[in-house]
Amino acid sequence: PRTFFENAVRGTSGIGPGRKFDASPFAVRIGGELIFDEQELGLPADRLAEMPAVAKWSVLAARKAIADAGVDLAHEDPYAIDVIAGISLPSLQSLEARFLERDWAGMAAATPQTVFVMNPAAAALQIGRDLGLHGEVVNITTACSSSASAIGYAARLIRSGESSCVATGGAEESI
Repeated sequence: PRTFFENAVRGTSGIGPGRKFDASPFAVRIGGELIFDEQELGLPADRLAEMPAVAKWSVLAARKAIADAGVDLAHEDPYAIDVIAGISLPSLQSLEARFLERDWAGMAAATPQTVFVMNPAAAALQIGRDLGLHGEVVNITTACSSSASAIGYAARLIRSGESSCVATGGAEESI
C-alpha cells in the first residue's frame, strides 16, 4: 500500500501492457493489471490451489483493512463480525482452463478445486476462514455494481443494528 500511495503522489501510473493474454489483435493493448505474489499470503500450496486469484487478493486486502482499521481480532467476538463481498465472476481464464483441461483429458481431469475456484463467493468464504470470522458470510453478485452493492448492504446492516462490524468490499478478475 505504501508503494501505491507513493506512486500516486508522484503521478506514476500502474497502467501498462497486459500480460494475461495476447492483446496484439486489439487497438488498445494497455490496462490496469494487478501484479501479485501469492506467496505473500503465507498459505500452504493446497489452500492456494483452491483459491481463485480474486480470493487471494481479497484475503490480503481484508488483512490489511483490518490492520489499518486498528481492529484487534484477538479481542473481538468472531461470531459478531460479518463478511460481505461483492464479486460477480471469479475468473473467466480459470473457467476456460478447467474446460480445456476436461476436453483434453476427459472427466478424469476434473478436480475438486474447480468448485472452490469458480465459486463467486470464494473470496467471502476465504476471508472468513483466513480471519477466523464466523458471522454472516455473504457474496453479492450484481454484475458491475457488486462491490458498491456489498458496501451498501454492509452499511444497511450496521445502520439497522443487525451487525456491529462488517468486513466488506469487492474485486473482479473477469479476464
